[in-house]
Amino acid sequence: HRSWGFDIKILFMTFMNIVFGKKF
Repeated sequence: HRSWGFDIKILFMTFMNIVFGKKF
């Protein structure tokens, strides 16, 4: 099982990609 920290980082990176993708 992956660590929760790793999952949070992946979700955060995905979220940031969506936000910046919409902005720019």
